[in-house]
Amino acid sequence: MSQSSPNDEIAVEAATAQQREIEKLDEAIQETLAEQERSWAKLAKLSHKINNPLTSLIGRAQLLRQRDDTDPYVRRAAEVIEESSKRIANYVRELTAVVKERREDSAQLVPRSTSRASEAGPSNP
Repeated sequence: MSQSSPNDEIAVEAATAQQREIEKLDEAIQETLAEQERSWAKLAKLSHKINNPLTSLIGRAQLLRQRDDTDPYVRRAAEVIEESSKRIANYVRELTAVVKERREDSAQLVPRSTSRASEAGPSNP
């Protein structure tokens, strides 16, 4: 039976303490990523909520413009509403694309520190 030296015990204690710190950092990273995902999900939901009425506005404005009996003033107002709604819809599409891109980027961020430290394990003399 081999006895471990004081240096070996110190090394094991240091490795164990380091492993605990790595696990704490890993938990903090995971919580940050989860919070970020919740934020992206809220933005995606908000984009959807904005897009629904915009689609309705655009459709109604187009109908008003296309009617033969529409007053020219109303027709011009409908054009402005349609153009503005389409601009907002483009902003929403851009926002949705950014959210999707960021969510995909976040999914790529998998903390590897704990898995590497676990593979190495505490040093055994």
